Amino acid sequence: MWYIDTLQKYKPKTFKTHFVVFGTGYYDYREPLKAEIPELGRFKGSLIHHQFWPEDLNYTSKTIVVIGSGETAITVIPKLAEVATKFARFLSLLSQVPRLGSANDSSHHNVATTRSHLIRSAQPWDQRLCICPDGVLFTSLRSGNVEIKTNTSESITESSIRLKSGDFLAAGIIATATGLKIQFAGGIRILVDGREFFLNENFILKEMMMQNLPNVTLVIGYTNISWTLGADVTGILLCRILKHLNKRGGAAVVPRVPKSIHLEKRRMLELNSTCVSKAGNDLPKTAQRWPWQLRNNYLLGIIHAMYGRVDEFLDVIV
Repeated sequence: MWYIDTLQKYKPKTFKTHFVVFGTGYYDYREPLKAEIPELGRFKGSLIHHQFWPEDLNYTSKTIVVIGSGETAITVIPKLAEVATKFARFLSLLSQVPRLGSANDSSHHNVATTRSHLIRSAQPWDQRLCICPDGVLFTSLRSGNVEIKTNTSESITESSIRLKSGDFLAAGIIATATGLKIQFAGGIRILVDGREFFLNENFILKEMMMQNLPNVTLVIGYTNISWTLGADVTGILLCRILKHLNKRGGAAVVPRVPKSIHLEKRRMLELNSTCVSKAGNDLPKTAQRWPWQLRNNYLLGIIHAMYGRVDEFLDVIV
């Protein structure tokens, strides 16, 4: 039996259940990924993180510096440029993209002169691909409201950023579009028989159930296609496991790694993006062999979920 301690309107309440399903995603929704930018604390203007964007933020006559090079920056910048156009004023958005391109070829806002800024060293699926509908990023670049600087910051003053190229970027607002912090199971503390259970110390079976953790499933999706397709695979397989448990008349089902099997630890998420790299060893462990292996093929996943074995490496406790 699981006991779930919660806070409802600041009042503690405990729920009892036989089975727990964590549909919490893999981001930390309370704490953002901290941007490692030297002297950022010296800045006296508005400093915001894209995850907690203030609804009442006043852009009027402000120069915004967006620091970031990935999907977050590509998503945020065109929208801000659009707002600037509606206010009929000049708004400069500079996306700082570390180690790529040249810092001296961004004086004109067109595709030709920004090409060096947009060349990435990462291959497709080393990081997630960001689709920019209708070319809105290039539209914002042509508008004159957006400028790209490809460089890294050397120092920050009360009202500007100095780049290693020697350029100064005046800033009224700095927005750090540096990604999200990864967190599984919603950061909830898990106790088994009074002892804390750590996800990162155990292998995950079929990317859904943790080794030595009874009656618990994590809903995890794919990183190379739609996340929700992985949730579908997990849901189908979970239903079959529950039916198997009921058929056996069991009270709990627990994944086990036999002593005769040697598992070599592998990365859970095959991405080299900043948020994944910083998560490091905090993620559940995957291995070199099925069913402890990384799940990255939807077709194989759905076939196995519907027709594969459900009892392998699972102990049923009556």
